[in-house]
Parts: sequence; C-alpha cells; structure tokens
Amino acid sequence: TTSRLGFGTYRVDTREPDHRHALKKALREGVNLIDTSTNYTDGDSERLVGSVLRELIKNGELTREEVIVVSKIGYVQGHNLKQAEAREQGGRPYPDMVKYGEGIWHCIHPEYLADQLTLSLDRIGLATLDVCLLHNPEYFLSEAAHRDGADLIVTRDAFYRRINRPSHFSSLKWLRDGFAIMACRRIRSRQIHRMPRRLRSLACATRLELPLPHRAWTATTSWCCNAP
Repeated sequence: TTSRLGFGTYRVDTREPDHRHALKKALREGVNLIDTSTNYTDGDSERLVGSVLRELIKNGELTREEVIVVSKIGYVQGHNLKQAEAREQGGRPYPDMVKYGEGIWHCIHPEYLADQLTLSLDRIGLATLDVCLLHNPEYFLSEAAHRDGADLIVTRDAFYRRINRPSHFSSLKWLRDGFAIMACRRIRSRQIHRMPRRLRSLACATRLELPLPHRAWTATTSWCCNAP
C-alpha cells in the first residue's frame, strides 16, 4: 500500500543534517513513497535517499519491500552535462540530445536512459527502482518552438514516437517487478491504451506546455487510475 503522503527530495542533499532527519522521521511515521531525480542537487538527493534507507533497513526499522522509490531521468545538468560534453568532444555524443539552453541539455534516448539508470542505482545503492519517470520530456517541443520554420505537427509526432518507442522499455532493465512507469503528462489517451499491460499506472513529471484538449488529459488520468 502506498502512503497518502510522499517525501519529495528536490534541493535535498547529504550536507544538511535536517534533510536527513526529516526523511528518517517521515519513513518512521509511515511515509513509504520517496521521489527523487538524477539531477536533484546533482545526484546528491539520491545519495541521501540511499544512505537513509541503508541505515533504517540495517537497524530493522523497515524493509526494502515496504518502500517505493521513484527517480527521474532526462535532464542533462551538472556532472551529467560534463559527461555528455566529454562524449561529444570525443566523437561519441548521445543521440537525440536537446540543447535547450546554456547549461541545460535534455535527452531521453535509450542509450542515455540506460547509462543514467545505472548511475542512479549506484547513488541510491539499490538493485532496482520501483518507478522510473521521463523527466520533462517536453523540452524537445520547447526547443523546437525556438527554431524558425518548425512544423508543430511534425515535431509533435516525432515527440510521441520518442516517448513510445519500444526500446525505451527494453533498455530499462533494472526496474523492480519487471515494469517501469514512463511518464509524459500530455500523452494522448489513445496512445495510453497501446502501452504494454505491464505498465500498471502512469505518473506525471512534466509541465503543462502542450496545447492538447483538456478532455484528452481527463481520459488519460481516468484510464490510469483504473488500470489493472
């Protein structure tokens, strides 16, 4: 059972004792959903989550099975940006990299997702994630909007192909119980029904930027809430 409240770790890190105390208290009080991301405090958020979980599990205060760990992949910032720049300079750039702005890149290509998931698990110290989200994948559309002559329909179709390609699922092999939650708030409802049945629900990690009808989003959330 998932707790009604979760613990978000945006701007949380290992340097601030209060952050550690707050997470420990939340877990001890019954919160079992933790949300983090590869880019939160340049990965230190994930390190804090892993450190606290190891301590409480070792002390017998909780088990791994009682906790739902959510992380997100997509942003290319900080150390990840330096790694991506080094690959590019070495002639091995990540495919489909979106260079949105100065110091803000974004990528949801399977090769990047697989590398980031490995690093994420290493920081948290877990063998698997319970949930893996595509973090703000609509940066692809935002970047395209800044280019002169961009065709919105063609760009939008390319966006949906990116987030629905089967290789996304096969590349994320370290996901608990064999399923992932790949998220985009503005996926069309008809596309949701074509997703693998093993996707038990759809979570959202995006901004409200895509001009799609409100009724499509309503249909999407309704299907997700009742997915078997």
